[in-house]
Amino acid sequence: MQRRFRGDGPMEKQPSVRMIAELAHVSVATVSRVINGQKGVDEATRALVWKTIREVGYEVVRHPDVLSGVLVFAPHANFLDNTYWRLVVSGILHEASLLSIPVLFSSAMTQTEARAEISSMMSREGVPGVIFVGFPIGASVSEWVPRHLDVAWVSVLMDAPGHVVNADTRRAYYEATRRLIDLGHRRIAMTTNGVAYLAPYQRVEGYVAACEDAGVEPFVARIAPPVKAGDWLRGVLASPDPPTAVVGGTSGLSKHLFAEMINMK
Repeated sequence: MQRRFRGDGPMEKQPSVRMIAELAHVSVATVSRVINGQKGVDEATRALVWKTIREVGYEVVRHPDVLSGVLVFAPHANFLDNTYWRLVVSGILHEASLLSIPVLFSSAMTQTEARAEISSMMSREGVPGVIFVGFPIGASVSEWVPRHLDVAWVSVLMDAPGHVVNADTRRAYYEATRRLIDLGHRRIAMTTNGVAYLAPYQRVEGYVAACEDAGVEPFVARIAPPVKAGDWLRGVLASPDPPTAVVGGTSGLSKHLFAEMINMK
């Protein structure tokens, strides 16, 4: 663990653990336990120590292996009806279990709610790790983190400065589309709910790139909500030049399209 001073103005004395202990009227050992997220400190004392840390501008920079827990924010993700998001959750839970780190999924839908939840968790348990999942392209998720607290955070499946762990779904859809083309299909349609998020954006990119590389005209249809997939499918199949293959851009769309195809037989 490293510590560094971050003051907003001049101070006569650089903050230290001993200074925090004196101001909070607790022992140095208590301050250390609070900083490291250890047990044995009551709620009121823990909150007081963190309040003192913030007031004097003492910044705690912790190594991820001493995180007290992981808080996951995914306000735009549908974990109930989407295989993609369920795989993301499985990966997070698996990696956290290997490190014996508890994972909490937040219900926060706004920046204010997220900042309050992070601050609350920090005052009770110590410094949390935060994972942001599936925000719109260009979103500034750093605004969801309290700037006066030390929080280790990463973002997943987003495309913006500072974001990491961007899964490459472009390649997967490129290869799937090329396989359809290799099988003889020349009229391939793709359905999507939109391209505001990185994953569906990459999928459309992969599909279009495969079509263009093979000299096939791409045909992307936006369907929202997924339950409208059946109406779209019946309409497009009744057109003078219907597609011979359809690529589903999401789990929901694929499920509805497959069900409609079965019913049409």
